Amino acid sequence: MEEKKICLLSEEDIDAKVTDFMNELDIEETQILLEGYSIDCLHLDKEYVQDIKERVALKVGMNKSTEKDIAIEKDRSIYEEVQGKRKELKDSRGKGSKKKNARWKVYAASAAVILVCLFAWKNSDSIVHAFSKMFGLIPGVGIVEDNQDILYQLKQCESVETDQGILKVLSAVATKDCITVNFSFERKNCTEEQFMLEKEEEWEQIKKEDKLVEPNIYLMVDNEKYKMSGGSSAGGLTSYFSATFELEEKNIHPSKVYTLQYEDFDITADFQLVTLDQYNSLDQIGATGIHNNISLTAISSIASNQLQVNVYPINHSEYNLISFYNEYEMEYFGKKLTLKTENGNKDYTLPGSYGSDLNAAYTFDISDGSKEFLLHIPFVVVESNEEEKITLPIPKEGEVVEINKEIAFKNGSVMVESVEKIVSGQENEYGHLKVNLKYKNPNENQQLVGVKLTRRKSEGWFEEFDEQGRIKAINYMLEKSDNGALKLYVVHPRYVFMDEYNLTLDVE
Repeated sequence: MEEKKICLLSEEDIDAKVTDFMNELDIEETQILLEGYSIDCLHLDKEYVQDIKERVALKVGMNKSTEKDIAIEKDRSIYEEVQGKRKELKDSRGKGSKKKNARWKVYAASAAVILVCLFAWKNSDSIVHAFSKMFGLIPGVGIVEDNQDILYQLKQCESVETDQGILKVLSAVATKDCITVNFSFERKNCTEEQFMLEKEEEWEQIKKEDKLVEPNIYLMVDNEKYKMSGGSSAGGLTSYFSATFELEEKNIHPSKVYTLQYEDFDITADFQLVTLDQYNSLDQIGATGIHNNISLTAISSIASNQLQVNVYPINHSEYNLISFYNEYEMEYFGKKLTLKTENGNKDYTLPGSYGSDLNAAYTFDISDGSKEFLLHIPFVVVESNEEEKITLPIPKEGEVVEINKEIAFKNGSVMVESVEKIVSGQENEYGHLKVNLKYKNPNENQQLVGVKLTRRKSEGWFEEFDEQGRIKAINYMLEKSDNGALKLYVVHPRYVFMDEYNLTLDVE
């Protein structure tokens, strides 16, 4: 028998060979390679397995996304008109940001389904596709991968109307022990003036008791009643909710009938769940494009000369995705999402549910008989978790102090040009520090367009934008104790990826 010879390579040699080999694989070859491979079949101690995972993550840029508590600016805030007041909202997991924008728009924590992406080979779209082999679509929420713990989705939308209002169950997802329900409630027999008066009274009560009054929302099944464990809301006379309920495992199954109860208005709606639909590829769901390890899938339908398009993202990048996840209406560098047809380009409108944790559908008027549709998405917006510290002087009122300090991030720099203290005419008696910004970008296709300033406690600010959509100034609210200097963190640098997505829509 021929003797087998074992040659041991250095770590550097192994890295080089593995990298060269993987970079040469196309999608089909990578899928073949992955079939039948399972680290679970290797008889290794747990500490060795963990060490392997950590080393692989370090070497190939594997990114495991976990549920993120992301503060969402509610553009349709019910408090935007209530005397410029602000308040804090708890997030669905108790981990939400406590920062407030000084435009006083309500922030809430996302309770939408979060994509858990197991693997991503940095800068290799073929590897991303290879790992993305099985998907489920949850209408109004998003695309989930087969490796997640999402088991069920809403069987069908339900609507109930009473003298108080209209309750609509819009979407739902369930794991083995948790159900998240997205629903809307439209008030009846209530004017805008009456509604705003109620909110003013609610605000005064919040100030007096120093706590937020949560709505009485419950989920009932098999004579058991569960109180909402977390959620978020947005809206006015029509409000949109995302409510999470923690149930016993035995009570989550398609055979069950669930009753959503909004006790404050004495209204209920029944609904059921079904097993999550599965697909072999994103292309089976809808038109798909991918850049920078971020895929976008568009699903469209036509009704009454209106084309509705939902864009569902999957993020395998190292960044936190903002587009089509937190924000749907953005314009940078004179560009925005458009529909190209044989009769010209068309602008979109967004539904009233925009900003309510539901995937916003873009609507286009096609009453001119258009039949050919190309969805043009000129960019996606992301944020990184980078941060830097800065100390800014607080000048006298009306005085401008030149700073010209450059803060470098991985893919761009922000220049703090100057600061100015402004007090006169401000609701805040201590005024605010206006911080003027400019940007440097080494890569034209990846533009740094904004940052956030925080001292990591309750705070307020408002932003000013230039003609390209970039934040050119942050007006940060000062407090009584702020004298001489302000120590801040510069966080969440926001980038615009300028690679275009052109998705040909196939509408039946």
